[in-house]
Amino acid sequence: MGALVIACRDGAEVQVKRIARDRVVAEDAAQNARRLGIRVIEVDGTLDAAAVAAAVAAAEASPSGPDLGRSMLVEAA
Repeated sequence: MGALVIACRDGAEVQVKRIARDRVVAEDAAQNARRLGIRVIEVDGTLDAAAVAAAVAAAEASPSGPDLGRSMLVEAA
């Protein structure tokens, strides 16, 4: 695949803007999935991979979905 290379003066600012854009896109995707009745498991980085895998397994096993005890924000890294 090709790569898009753009020179920038402030790499940190570019990263901040990219993360902000990714959060908007992720939140929109989650809202639309919920609106369509699709189960959403949000990952906020506080759980390790094993815990996320366990949440996915619980969601698959339960028709009502996992009860993680809190609402988590979708964040793109």
